[in-house]
Amino acid sequence: MTISLSFIFIWAIEDGNADPFAMRFTTGKKSALILGNSRAAQGLIPEFIEQEVKGSGSFDLYNYSFGIGYSAYGPVYLNSIMDKLDQASKEGLFIVTVDPWALVEGGERPNDPSFFPELDSPLANLENQNFKPHLSYMINWFSSSYYEIIHRHFRPANERLHRENGWLELVLPMDSATVNYRIQQKVRDFENGYKNLQLSQTRLEYLEKTIKVLKSHGKVVLVYLPAHPEIMKYDQLVLPDFQIMMERLSEKYTIPFKDYSEQAGKFTYTDGIHLYQASGRRLSKDLGKWIDKQF
Repeated sequence: MTISLSFIFIWAIEDGNADPFAMRFTTGKKSALILGNSRAAQGLIPEFIEQEVKGSGSFDLYNYSFGIGYSAYGPVYLNSIMDKLDQASKEGLFIVTVDPWALVEGGERPNDPSFFPELDSPLANLENQNFKPHLSYMINWFSSSYYEIIHRHFRPANERLHRENGWLELVLPMDSATVNYRIQQKVRDFENGYKNLQLSQTRLEYLEKTIKVLKSHGKVVLVYLPAHPEIMKYDQLVLPDFQIMMERLSEKYTIPFKDYSEQAGKFTYTDGIHLYQASGRRLSKDLGKWIDKQF
């Protein structure tokens, strides 16, 4: 019993410094969500969006974005979204972020969800709750040592998940040499990987299903978040017609579409993919102003 209580105490003091995902499963139902992959998780800050949207006090915008291996559009992510969503809500706001990497898949069965990598993720196996710790997550999905929880509680890491709004904050060295090194690493990853990927019609269908479901619970906007220009060129290579596809979705479901790709060079990125904090704040405020004008 003493050992069990000790573990529970250790898990309870985890405050987002030791794990980038766990806290998102401990905040209960939400009526307004930011959805997408790590571009959204790190780049969109709910409070800065809310500041610009009139009437935002009536909902609680929460960043429920993860990463490509977790939250590419498909049955796993949609089921998890539905679990997170307050089903009684009819006046929420849903920011559905998109980029080509959330709609492509490799291998010989790109349209078969039984081969999607997120099947082996907490999104496929956990239900949301409104308290912490999430014992099932900590037992089955927490990958660090439990000592790391104690260590990071007193000495916060450079990566922190904000439980109250879901934003994943990164504090990294931003000198030009270090940033350029990170960008070139990512460029090499894309050079080696994009040719093996293709559009998954199943992922595209589930993006549509996600939009349709959310429209019955409030206002939906579609947002293409930027990356560094050296990375954006791989967005175009992997799915050349991506923007046309998103414009068609926007028209089909009568939802506004905001495309930040042409502004990619105006922002600063930690590694070429993810917005630096200052740029995230600026883009979030700009997005909020744009959303406010749409409705």
